Amino acid sequence: MYVTEDLSEAVMFCYKTAHYSCQTMPRMLMAGIDPDATYRITELNPKADGPCYLNDTTIKGSLLMDTGFEAPLWSEYSSCVLHLQKI
Repeated sequence: MYVTEDLSEAVMFCYKTAHYSCQTMPRMLMAGIDPDATYRITELNPKADGPCYLNDTTIKGSLLMDTGFEAPLWSEYSSCVLHLQKI
């Protein structure tokens, strides 16, 4: 994850590097963003069947930092790149 100095934007790279069978995905916690801000999330590498459930959502920074989210990595060796922009 990379965050701009003014905390207005961030990009997070999620990769599934191993195959898991019958296990839940770990929650991803973001760090270094503004907990008091609200961020719009955009998926930068949507799949052929459409973007992930986080695409075009707005979420409070504190929720992303404290609770996190379940990474949308459902298939083997999949990836997701999320862009956050403060609104």
